[in-house]
Amino acid sequence: MKLEQAGGVLKNSFRDTRTEAENPLRASQAYEEIASALKNATNAADKAVKAAEDAYAEADGDSENSMVKKIDAFFFEEARDIRKNWEESGMETEREQLDERLAFVNEQNIDMIKRNDVVKNQWSKFDDHHDRTIGLQSVARDADKRAEAARRATDALVKEVKEVAEQANKLINSTGQGIREDIEKVRKARLNLQKSRDALQKVGGVSAANRDRADEMQKQLALLKDKINEAREKAQQIRLSLRSDERGICQRSFLSPAHPSPSNSFSIRYRPLRSVPDSAVFVTRTKPRRTQPSEFVAIELRDKRIVAHWNVGSGPKMATNSHSILYVPNTDRSHWYHIDVERIGNALNLTVALKETVTGAADKPRTDAVSVFVGDGDYEGDVIFNTIPGETQISTGTDPESAKEMGLATNKFHGVIGGITFDDVSIPLWAFSTSSPECEGAPAPPQPTVRGYMFRDGFAQMELATFERTISSLSVVFNAYSLNGLLYFHGSETSGDFIALQLKDGHVEFKIHLGGSSHAELTSRNTYSDGREHTVKAIRSGGEIHLQVDSDADRFSTTIPGENTALNIETDMHYVAGVPSSFRVDRFNSNIEWKGFFGCILSVKPSQVRKFL
Repeated sequence: MKLEQAGGVLKNSFRDTRTEAENPLRASQAYEEIASALKNATNAADKAVKAAEDAYAEADGDSENSMVKKIDAFFFEEARDIRKNWEESGMETEREQLDERLAFVNEQNIDMIKRNDVVKNQWSKFDDHHDRTIGLQSVARDADKRAEAARRATDALVKEVKEVAEQANKLINSTGQGIREDIEKVRKARLNLQKSRDALQKVGGVSAANRDRADEMQKQLALLKDKINEAREKAQQIRLSLRSDERGICQRSFLSPAHPSPSNSFSIRYRPLRSVPDSAVFVTRTKPRRTQPSEFVAIELRDKRIVAHWNVGSGPKMATNSHSILYVPNTDRSHWYHIDVERIGNALNLTVALKETVTGAADKPRTDAVSVFVGDGDYEGDVIFNTIPGETQISTGTDPESAKEMGLATNKFHGVIGGITFDDVSIPLWAFSTSSPECEGAPAPPQPTVRGYMFRDGFAQMELATFERTISSLSVVFNAYSLNGLLYFHGSETSGDFIALQLKDGHVEFKIHLGGSSHAELTSRNTYSDGREHTVKAIRSGGEIHLQVDSDADRFSTTIPGENTALNIETDMHYVAGVPSSFRVDRFNSNIEWKGFFGCILSVKPSQVRKFL
């Protein structure tokens, strides 16, 4: 056993010895390979040195076999042959000639480019003139024949300029002489265009002057219209009644102030003739339409009773009042029959009473008022009397055919009418649409108590819708005893815009503020705190305001500066003689006399509405 172990150990020792002996053998072989490689590298280096020496010998210029010398000799011979051929063919002379021609062509091209730029600049100017001419034509269309002739000339010039433009596009291929001719044509066209432009400017000046005259005429017409309205108001104050004799052939019609509405009211002051004949006292009737029959309301005197007829689309109806109508002597001016009618839907209430009117006092009943109501089941607000504003008429008397259709006893009008009020609008009996020559005048009823309100540092506040207009006016009739105080004010606490009439040291002042820098004021020449009745009228026409007190002798005008041209007032509140303590006066920076008025305000009337005070 020990012998086997010793044999194994010896075997392993031999194996290790063999392994260790293999490494030196391998190293010896590697050294031999390295030595062989170094020997080969030495041989290659020797060959490279020899090759380099041979190449240097060939490249050396001093050597007879030099490659550089051979190539140089070859190129020298070739250049000598080319030069000889160049001199024999005369190409040098042609080159010089071509250089000269090229320089000339360059100069011509530069000259043409400059001239083309000049023509383009001229064309740009012509284009500007053409645009201005087109603008001037729109202004001159409404001018005289000279403007039309100038426009035609301008059109011709525009055509000519277009032709010049087409020619200008061809200038690049044109000769110098052609360019000069085209430039001359363009210059002449420019002169003609300038002449036409000057002519149009003259025409435009004439048109502007005509527009200024038209604007001034419009302002004058507005003032004239205002004076006509003033004269008409004064004419309405003339108290005359309308009378027809026993023949009953007087017929007169008035323009109805009514609008389509489910309700209407009107009042008539009437006196019969001595025999109290039947009479067509009041008739208002619409014209029939293709899809709508005629509608009407009529009042007649029949058998000494007042009878109402109406048809507002639901069939004819009639109401007879039992109050007796008797003769009233002509010498008794104060007694008149008051016929009051109220219509709501298809129902109607008719009231008749004899009343006495004494100047300076309210109407006094002389008989008990008798009323009759017809249409208990027709009291509905959806039935509308379809009047046509500006077309429907109110008449006294009518034609026989219409009277028959409405069921009237007669078409003739007998008696005297002292006044007609329709929907709270008084109809002036002498501002009629048509009238027969048989209609006569008669004494009118006496005036009742004068409408007016006394103020002693108080105020009146009213809510009334008004609409902004380019031309508007305000009329105030007053008696004043205080030097300072507010007559009328309408303004916005939000925007600060306002219009005001006031007394300042006895003078009437008109103030207006449209926002920003657009504010102006006027002051009367005279003072009017004398307790007498005075009428002040304030007018706003576009960008101007006018103030007139009593007559043209105290009238002034001025222009409202700034950009704003309209009142920006969202409230419908109007104030007379003052404002309430809750009103925010600090929103208005102008010097306004908010308190202190002592006097009487008889009426206040903006042009947008009817008289409301």
